[in-house]
Parts: sequence; C-alpha cells; structure tokens
Amino acid sequence: FLQAGANGNMKIGITQIELLANRMRTIQRGSPVPLQLLGVLSDGSYQNEQAVHQQFAQDRLHGEWFSPSKRLLTYISENGKNAFPFSSSQPGL
Repeated sequence: FLQAGANGNMKIGITQIELLANRMRTIQRGSPVPLQLLGVLSDGSYQNEQAVHQQFAQDRLHGEWFSPSKRLLTYISENGKNAFPFSSSQPGL
C-alpha cells in the first residue's frame, strides 16, 4: 500500500518484495509528491490484490489508485505487515 504524500491517494498493487525499492522509484517518477509505503500483505498474490481492489471498489479513483478513506486506512493498519513509514525519497531508494 503506497500513499502519495501524508494524506494523498493510495495505490494498491503487488510486487515482489526484493523489487519493492525499484518499483517505488518507478512509480515515484510519475508522482508529483513523495510516496510512502504504509504496509504490505503477507499474501501478495494477484488474487488477493484483486480481492482488496473489489473490497474497496467504492474508493477507487483510477486503476490501482484509491481515495484514502477511513475504511481503507483502518484495513491497512489492521492487516498490513511491516507497516512502517518508508518513503521513496529516502537514500538508497
């Protein structure tokens, strides 16, 4: 789960954990604000990603981008693993 800025829109997508930093750099290039990693799911399968997309369909803005609804933020805080602030602007990313 990525968030654009402190209170911005959120991206729900999958990647391999070893490719995370590179994936964040790629997405950051298209974002005018710094991205933060809010959390990851232990089951990062395509099927689980689609289930989460469906669960939050009412918050979908475009593609994999969603409004930072209270419901979505609660889901991330309750289900996100390794949910630590992680910015794409940090050194080494």
